[in-house]
Amino acid sequence: MEKSKSKIFENHIRSIFKDYTPDNKSSDWEGFEKNYDTALKKARYLKTAKFLSVAAVIVSVITLYWFFNYTSEHKLIEKEIIIEKPVDTVDNELHIDKSESASVSPEQSKPLKDISKDIAETHPKNQKEIAEEPIQERKEIVDKSQKTEDYPKAHVKDIDYIKDISEEAWEQLQKFIYNLTIESSKITVCAGEEVRFSPSIINHNYSYEWSFGDGHFSNTIFPTHVYEDPGVYEVSLLLKGDEEMQLDAVYNMQIQSLPVAKFDFDINQRTFGYPQVSFLDRSLDATQWKWSFGDGRFSYKPNPAHVYFVHENTTYQVELMVENAFGCKNSKMVEIEFADVFDLMAPNAFSPDGDGINDYFIPKALEVLGLPFEMFIYDRGGNMVYKTKCYTRPWDGRIGTTGVIPDNGTFIWIVMLSDNDGETYKYAGTVSIIK
Repeated sequence: MEKSKSKIFENHIRSIFKDYTPDNKSSDWEGFEKNYDTALKKARYLKTAKFLSVAAVIVSVITLYWFFNYTSEHKLIEKEIIIEKPVDTVDNELHIDKSESASVSPEQSKPLKDISKDIAETHPKNQKEIAEEPIQERKEIVDKSQKTEDYPKAHVKDIDYIKDISEEAWEQLQKFIYNLTIESSKITVCAGEEVRFSPSIINHNYSYEWSFGDGHFSNTIFPTHVYEDPGVYEVSLLLKGDEEMQLDAVYNMQIQSLPVAKFDFDINQRTFGYPQVSFLDRSLDATQWKWSFGDGRFSYKPNPAHVYFVHENTTYQVELMVENAFGCKNSKMVEIEFADVFDLMAPNAFSPDGDGINDYFIPKALEVLGLPFEMFIYDRGGNMVYKTKCYTRPWDGRIGTTGVIPDNGTFIWIVMLSDNDGETYKYAGTVSIIK
């Protein structure tokens, strides 16, 4: 029964596909094969690339593991090494003392770089044990009287195995371990200027012997010194520590010379004008100038001219400050005296009360000179309250057009005076009303 059903189904399928014609032509088969080959090659390429990527990751992991493992072992080995740097930097080779007083055989005289091999032979500890050994348990440096805490920790190494080296070699070794240098507080120092020196090793239990190269000395840690003369000075420091520790350093100090400040001046004082002074710089090695004229005014020109508004005989102190290319400064001060100064002879007060005594204000010289002038009176607020061009019309104290005479107050007067040559001169001062 089942076979008959299967036969029926088979016949049915055959009848369906009996007249079926595929859309693809036989000629298209070549293209299908070509596409299939391309896809197959691409799949193989991706598989190979994936394999290589995985292999590269594995190699990288192995390399990193080996690198860190090697570095760790290398650090353990360094625990036994006596000096961080090659011995070639310490005068190439440090030899064992061969003098008669030292009981050292010629076989013991060898470069410092071979000491680490001797250590390994005389101290058959493995590197890991040495690395794990507490530093505080190995306290000897050269001999048991010197402790590691007596030396700067930044420089202390495991040098407790160094024995019986010569004194010269020990001095060289100390200089290598403790790099003593000198620094100054200023790069450019002028003669007469204070400078401070500092050592690179600081310990209040050590002694410091400074020589400044000019016959002066100091035994403080941070000395200061003043060089009076320019030049190059050799600053030396001798540092003495516990027992036989001794270091030295040298520093060349350049002291710059000061410029020389000098100047001349000429006073030009006209009959009715304020005196004008012309200054002429005579300084040496000067690149910058600063003039102080003594009346609150300044100039930065090398050869300035200055007008002094003086109304009486007086003296001013003029100072010239010069500076050279190194920033070193020097100064010169001169007194300038003004005598026979022309004055308008203006009173400083009057009393306009109508009693006929001192009721008006006008500079007395204007009455006798006979020269054209113009006088202005201002209050403290800068308001002009009176003006005149004739000495027969002096100020009677009235304020403007109001005709009011204040009981008291101080006012500013200005006079513009012209001489016979047409030159105009300005004078000014203050006057007070008193009743």
